[in-house]
Amino acid sequence: MTKDELIKRVNEIAEESTERYKRDGKIDYYYRVYATDWKNYGKDRTYIKVYEKRTCSKHNKLIDCGYYDNASGQYFSGNFDIEYDNGF
Repeated sequence: MTKDELIKRVNEIAEESTERYKRDGKIDYYYRVYATDWKNYGKDRTYIKVYEKRTCSKHNKLIDCGYYDNASGQYFSGNFDIEYDNGF
């Protein structure tokens, strides 16, 4: 998978998860995807994270999806593996 395909896949999972947590037409959980480019120490990476927020409480959660190494073109999964998991 390329970097753009990975980010697109995470956005799709976030949208599906948001739809799954609808109750009575109201959304309980929101998911925001952040892809941050980082270059330092001779490395070039894009870190992918998802923030989960709940509307009726102060619930916040950071979901680490790992990073994409822009130099080698490889994806390294975090706590949530984009290639195999289907929902948050």
